Amino acid sequence: PGSAAESKPFEHLPGDSMWGNRVHVWLCEVRPRDGDGEGEEGAQHGGVLMCPALPGDVCADREAERRFVVDALGELGLDPLSDGDISCVPLVWNNITRSIAGAGRGDLLSFKRHRHCRIGVCVLVEHPRRGVLLTRRARHMRTFPGAWVLPGGGIEGAETLRDAGLREVVEETGVEVPTACRTKVLGCWESCYPTCGPDLLNTGSLRGHHAVIMYHALLDDDADEEVQIQHTETDVAVWVTREQVRHILQEGGSPGLDDIASVDLAAASSSCLDEARGITVNCLRGIYPTAAARAPAVVPAASGGLGEAHLFALSEWLRGKDAA
Repeated sequence: PGSAAESKPFEHLPGDSMWGNRVHVWLCEVRPRDGDGEGEEGAQHGGVLMCPALPGDVCADREAERRFVVDALGELGLDPLSDGDISCVPLVWNNITRSIAGAGRGDLLSFKRHRHCRIGVCVLVEHPRRGVLLTRRARHMRTFPGAWVLPGGGIEGAETLRDAGLREVVEETGVEVPTACRTKVLGCWESCYPTCGPDLLNTGSLRGHHAVIMYHALLDDDADEEVQIQHTETDVAVWVTREQVRHILQEGGSPGLDDIASVDLAAASSSCLDEARGITVNCLRGIYPTAAARAPAVVPAASGGLGEAHLFALSEWLRGKDAA
């Protein structure tokens, strides 16, 4: 966040936003111009560079701004991986990093494992006939057990963001996304752990810091939609329609719930198959962790809620659908 974000509290953003800490940035997947990629840690295969985008009421010509960004990359000795690897997208940034700096606690921003913000990728897979694919993290997972999420994970070796996301989709759901599939970046989410200031001060360090890039992949109408979940990480997968997504996002839900209550079960582990058959769209509502996630013995675990970053991705996807 820069001075533009602080002086203009997001009036330039179209429509309503569930998240106040939202700005637009230019997201660039880059590599060193010399081609060998040698240098400081984290730059071996290039990286991801973000820079603030001007508010819409200041910059009426995004293409001119894009050319400026490309020229600026050249000044830094960087090239985009391809012409399509520069896009202006919404970024939701985390209050924690800003509040630490404001409180003079910069010491908490030192990382023991890695000195860069790590990159993660999630993919909103859309099938024209089935809808959007959501998965539930297995209950034995150390982090976010029972959370409903989009398929995703980290980057391996010299993978591009897109390649990493599509690989994770195959690994977690068995859904093959063709190389020629239409994809675009929905936005970026800054994720910090611990997730709130008091917990951070108690632990004494910021243990996790990720920039999660959210992709949208639109399958062809005749694409194979069979799902085979990776049981070590996922125990249920469902398809949800556009109207069901709208109900998930709307405060208080949407009218006509009876008509959209049942989700399309894609796959489930044998240990939770009976429970999975009873999952409704209401089980996907709420920000993880809901009361169900905190006390699964009291409330059905199916109602654990959606990860907040994934709600953001669904929101951006629905915004684009409605605009079209």
